[in-house]
Amino acid sequence: MVKNVTLILIVFCSSVAFGQKITTYSPKEYYKKVALNPNYRSLVVSGVIINGSSKQYNFILDTGSSYSVISEQIKQDLNLKSTGVDSVSDGIDTNLFPFVETDISISGVEFSHVKCMVMDLTFVQSRECGIDGILGINLIKNGIWKLSKDSIEIASDFKHISKKGYHKPKLSFATVPYIQVELERNFQFYPLFDTGDNTFLAISSSVVPMMRKLQLKRGWGHYYSTAFGNSIVDTVAVFMPETNFLIGETSLTGIVSDINYEDDHSLGVDFLDYYSVILDLTHKRLFIKQIVQEFSIRKTFGFDMTYSCGELAISFVWEGTPAFYAGLDVGQKILRINGNDLKDLEDLDACVVNSRLKSCLEQEVISVKINGIDEVINLKKEPIFD
Repeated sequence: MVKNVTLILIVFCSSVAFGQKITTYSPKEYYKKVALNPNYRSLVVSGVIINGSSKQYNFILDTGSSYSVISEQIKQDLNLKSTGVDSVSDGIDTNLFPFVETDISISGVEFSHVKCMVMDLTFVQSRECGIDGILGINLIKNGIWKLSKDSIEIASDFKHISKKGYHKPKLSFATVPYIQVELERNFQFYPLFDTGDNTFLAISSSVVPMMRKLQLKRGWGHYYSTAFGNSIVDTVAVFMPETNFLIGETSLTGIVSDINYEDDHSLGVDFLDYYSVILDLTHKRLFIKQIVQEFSIRKTFGFDMTYSCGELAISFVWEGTPAFYAGLDVGQKILRINGNDLKDLEDLDACVVNSRLKSCLEQEVISVKINGIDEVINLKKEPIFD
């Protein structure tokens, strides 16, 4: 599901289809290593070709989405015909969307008859600029997929991808994969493995009160967003449990988990900072290999921002952070950030603007000029937990 601090939550329900075919791939035997686009936090595959088109597209690899998605713009540009409709939920609203059957090519490997939902991705593109679609489970379950943060490897079989050093955790698989995880006092649960979620781990708020906590930190504003533009919750929290994170034969110390204000749990794309994953979903199997032993607590200025219609505004603030103590609040307008005057950005392409703003948040120090406040506010990143 693309849900995030930037993106979407997608759940597919009943459908009406007309002559839908089974997805196949060619050549019958293949191996490709594909570099991921480094300009995104999500797993973004660039150079995707639809129906042999001359244009190449950017797709998010999303293990939490049952089906693949293309933008309305692709459907229009390629004159694709709808073959049915499906209901889609972002966890708040449910809407009907058309779907099409397409051929999707990734580095010369062609997946034929892929069912793709057709959605308006404008809101997604406002947060992750240049995204044209989503590669969902209905495509990923064809072949072997090895996932890391900087590249993916896709192959027709295990002749080309080694499982040496990997082990197989317990897995529950309906239309999407759920991996067994254990936290304190033998608390076992099955979070959705969801590379469309830009977190490490999110645990349902219903079980958090039963767990011991070292620290809890709250924030307010628009933190999670969906493809429909909905904010899932206005007040969120993260916590550091007093225990190790256990998965299969491995453990990870000092983790920080988001609290999910829905009923489910999820393992997001940041899981790949610590584990390499091999998916063999044709046989409902998943293999993991730990690559980092200790959790790295992220540093933050303590705020997020959103650029829209030429305005840059504070969209989220964490308590007890540099932004909080400096008095930043949701809704405040930013006039200048690290020397970038918003007036100078008005005529630039939205993707260029987002790239510049993103690079500001990647620095260790930042200066912001807030509308109505005379002084320039200087902030230095600090760990979200001590």
